[in-house]
Amino acid sequence: MPEKVSIIIPVYNVEPYVEDCVRSVIRQTHDNLEIILVDDCGSDNSMQLAEHILTQSSREWRSIKHAGNRGLSAARNTGADAATGDYLYFLDSDDYINPVTIEQLLHAAHQHDADITFGGGFVLLMPDSSLKPIWKDTAENLHELDAFHAYLRQEHTFMAPHRLIRRSAYMASGIRFQEGLVHEDILWSLHMARSGLSICSAPGHHLYFYRQRSTSIMAQSKSSPKKIEGYTAATRAHYQLMVQEELHRDPEFRRMYAYIFHTTVNMIMADSAASARSQCRAIAAYLREFDFCIQEIESTFRFLKTYTTLARFMPALLARKISSLLSC
Repeated sequence: MPEKVSIIIPVYNVEPYVEDCVRSVIRQTHDNLEIILVDDCGSDNSMQLAEHILTQSSREWRSIKHAGNRGLSAARNTGADAATGDYLYFLDSDDYINPVTIEQLLHAAHQHDADITFGGGFVLLMPDSSLKPIWKDTAENLHELDAFHAYLRQEHTFMAPHRLIRRSAYMASGIRFQEGLVHEDILWSLHMARSGLSICSAPGHHLYFYRQRSTSIMAQSKSSPKKIEGYTAATRAHYQLMVQEELHRDPEFRRMYAYIFHTTVNMIMADSAASARSQCRAIAAYLREFDFCIQEIESTFRFLKTYTTLARFMPALLARKISSLLSC
């Protein structure tokens, strides 16, 4: 009997997309699957549609319903706790996968005897149905510290989907998604990289289709103060943990965190002038944690620090212009 893979699909208000997701799992060339739907109490017919499609298939499946909406982190934790497979695979319910995805990931996992297999072929599915490759995982058969440094070098992503994870190793590690945290993958992936679990990469093209839609967390991040606040909270927790363990002294960490910091800055600056001003106090508190900022972020740090001060007293565009001149 081939090894069982538990595919965990959190479901929340994805009625236009969930059929593509579920049918892509049903079509997998790997036979031994356990499909777990986690109903996070949405307001549309996503669950009814997904269950109807699965009822008509021969796949093993079940659904678990939360008592109320608890968010993506809780749904993933619920699915992992309920899984009985040899491996876990997290799939977002508005995305879908290639029919050979699980088969190719399993092949690489067996070849390298890896606890975590990172899938290649991760592409962005745009609203106009065009495809845009967004990441190529290059980490191959790495272990312990090497896995961590591959993470610092951004050779694998901050996202939980499209990773095949040996269930026994994952559950023994005690790693969980932090509930109530937007952009939960940021902190989760740091714990995974530090876990000592072995990793490898599975080659392939167009194996995971990540749908870009206007209501997704990532799409809202550049326009919603709540999402920006969530991202800064996640990066703050990430940074504090790294400093606590003195990992921030690593040169590769410095380069990686420069990327995270600049992403945060770009989100804030893309926000509307009014909401940017209203967030100045929170942004200033965020920046104070980086008073001993590293060289790679120094110029951007000075710019944003000046901007958050000036934007309280003048239009955001003028504050931006003055800050740019002063930080040069």
